[in-house]
Amino acid sequence: MHTTYIQHYDIIYNTEESIIGALQKYGPVVSFERNGSREYIVDNEYTRKVLTEDSLFSFENGMASLLGINWLLGLHGGTFFRDIDDIMKNFLARRLVNIESKVWPIFERGALALSKASSPRNPIDMLPYAQSTMAEVTTAVFFGEKYMEPIIIKAVVALASDTAEMTGLFQNRSWLAHEVPIVWRLWTWISVVLFKIPLHFGPKFAWRLWSDIKCRTADDSDKDDETVISYLVNRYKSSNGIVSLGSKLWIFVLVLASILGSVHQTSTIMVWATFFLAVHPESQVEIREELIKITEQHHGSLRGPLPDIKKALHTDSFIREVLRMKGDTVNVVRASVRDVDLGGYLIPKGASPTPFRRLGYIVLFSAGLTVVTLGSLVFPVTRLSYRSPRYTENPNKFDANRWVGSGKTAATTGLGYLAFGYGKWACPGRFLAVLEVKYWVLALVKCSKFTLKGGRYRVLDGWNVTAVAPEGRLLIEPYNDPSLV
Repeated sequence: MHTTYIQHYDIIYNTEESIIGALQKYGPVVSFERNGSREYIVDNEYTRKVLTEDSLFSFENGMASLLGINWLLGLHGGTFFRDIDDIMKNFLARRLVNIESKVWPIFERGALALSKASSPRNPIDMLPYAQSTMAEVTTAVFFGEKYMEPIIIKAVVALASDTAEMTGLFQNRSWLAHEVPIVWRLWTWISVVLFKIPLHFGPKFAWRLWSDIKCRTADDSDKDDETVISYLVNRYKSSNGIVSLGSKLWIFVLVLASILGSVHQTSTIMVWATFFLAVHPESQVEIREELIKITEQHHGSLRGPLPDIKKALHTDSFIREVLRMKGDTVNVVRASVRDVDLGGYLIPKGASPTPFRRLGYIVLFSAGLTVVTLGSLVFPVTRLSYRSPRYTENPNKFDANRWVGSGKTAATTGLGYLAFGYGKWACPGRFLAVLEVKYWVLALVKCSKFTLKGGRYRVLDGWNVTAVAPEGRLLIEPYNDPSLV
């Protein structure tokens, strides 16, 4: 196995050339250094093995290490990722049945606000509008009507950004993270955990959550109004109805994590979908025509308030193709749990920890918490899977209708489509995320047509396309009467 040093600039701005070029030059397994750590990339012949053989590679350790939250695996019995998985699979599965009528008006308002804010002389950054819309949707889905206040929705936007910063989603764009990762990690934790998160939670949101936990503990009679709080209280309360202080604090942790996934990640996908629509105006026309059809069928009138989302097949195909073609080089990770031989190349159980990680272990040990030893990070190069003729015919062409009638939706995972991972650890929130992006796309083409200033956007972080939205400004022309589909 060849060990190479890929320049920080190339990882971010020449990602495909540097990463895929290294595999083509040196073989299917390449070791390199990034942000003070030794990591491994593998080509698509080993993707299935890395993502599915849990006895060799750990999803939980890989994600914890990548996000800098390995300390969480030493808390609450190491159940963090399993708890998030449970929330998404069980709580959201029940909510999906009856949330459509609640979230569609929110997406309509968000799309209309964006369309009205732009003009030919005022090209606009859509990301704040996507984040605000998703914060409102997340609040409605997870917390319920009594949380739907502007101050709380604003707090949700800020907390999503704080959590993204805390978990290092923007670290590749930081000179400090690259040059002095120890200082960067320490500064990030101090500024975000001790200052930003408490400030943005604010007394109103924090007290509302805490009071809600206590109220649900004392009286669980309101089962028709299930929220993520009531769901978690029911899960963690003892036989006598008491939720311990530790479990109450753990609920706060899970709430933060849910906000990150629901607001930050989905907002990023919304930006990608919108930018692809902007450079493919024929898809705007086609999806708008589909909206007319599925609304008429659902309500018998063009003014029907709710489209039949299950019949938005072209919209779903468009979103799947966007997620396949938007340019992820890597978006899944695992950590080796022992020395692993991949085709004659050795990936060790774990590299020597950085000085900051050693310091973290000392702090955890001093606090009496479990010290989690994480393995080497391994990244299958997902771009090779997306663009492989083994999985997709003519894979380098963007075809918005490619998946219509294929039996594969935007939420269907596979080795040729890793947008939401693969195997038992595929993203459990993908069904909600796809539903939300579909509603956003439909709401936007309902009220406007749009292009990108200069006809293009800029990728800000080629290594982390999944979590860092591209940069671009929209030129939006609202329709005269957006109430008519």
